[in-house]
Amino acid sequence: MRKIPSIAIALFVMIILAGCGKTYEGIYNDYSTKLKNEFESAQKELEADVKSNMSINDLANSCSEKVNRLAEISTEGTNEMASLFSKRPTTSSEYFKWAQKLNSEYMEYGTKLETEYMKGAGGSLNDMINNALNGLTLPGF
Repeated sequence: MRKIPSIAIALFVMIILAGCGKTYEGIYNDYSTKLKNEFESAQKELEADVKSNMSINDLANSCSEKVNRLAEISTEGTNEMASLFSKRPTTSSEYFKWAQKLNSEYMEYGTKLETEYMKGAGGSLNDMINNALNGLTLPGF
């Protein structure tokens, strides 16, 4: 019995396994960090947009673009998890658990941005109404 082929096989298996070091949790952690960083950046940008007295339509478009950036990150992470699942099938519940956790985080951040947009749009709408009313004179007064 030759020892070289068994050593070569063992080395080959170790190289293969080393390349498959990704886990669902590791992928989640990577993309969760990316989501958080992108959210913080988008939140600052949206706050600046609100302060710049941007029109309601432009503010809506800006918010939508920022939420879409978060969606892209979430989708990339979920796709990476799906790729891992196709290479090393585990139970689908394990894959879905981590994919859902990442998606929930995306939804939370997206909702926060939309809430800030609504506050800003509400302020813009109130300003527009007040400006319009300031120019009116009521009959009899």
